[in-house]
Amino acid sequence: MSQEHVVTVQGPGMKFEKAVDAGFADAVVAFVLSSSKAPGERPGASHQVDPPRHSRPVRRSGQYDLTILGQQYTEATLKACLKAALVALHRRDPDFLLRLSKEVVKNRRVVARRPEDLFISSPHLAADYAEPLPDGWYFDTNLSSTQVRLRLELACKAAGITFGVDLVPPKQLHGGVLTSEDLF
Repeated sequence: MSQEHVVTVQGPGMKFEKAVDAGFADAVVAFVLSSSKAPGERPGASHQVDPPRHSRPVRRSGQYDLTILGQQYTEATLKACLKAALVALHRRDPDFLLRLSKEVVKNRRVVARRPEDLFISSPHLAADYAEPLPDGWYFDTNLSSTQVRLRLELACKAAGITFGVDLVPPKQLHGGVLTSEDLF
């Protein structure tokens, strides 16, 4: 099995990141190079293709322990921890997600009925970063560890429970150092 990489393509006003197989990443680079010949260069000329310098291995799993109202959850990612908390609190109180949908942090809703409503200023992000919850709700997955913690705190507020007592986040969110690879 080949290793996966995150490939970043950036241009004026856009940035795209996607986890891809290393072989696929090399094929894309080869295609782009072969499609962008210099003026006067003969068709079929080949270029040396090096692995993209900005690619990095994708983290597949970890262990993040979360306690919600006395029930222990162990998830592989912080995104999965956030989703588990949102689902558990929604099952406890069907109006929870409606209350939480009123919370906005830096032009992003914590949850929304439509994926594009999560991203107030950039609805196009919904295609890559909105994930479904039960009963037609969606949540944002393009989050740092700090943003995950803030959303868990807001979820506690909307649920009427105490963060750190009724919802105990993963120890990594208690000031531990996380990288972006810990998120997905």
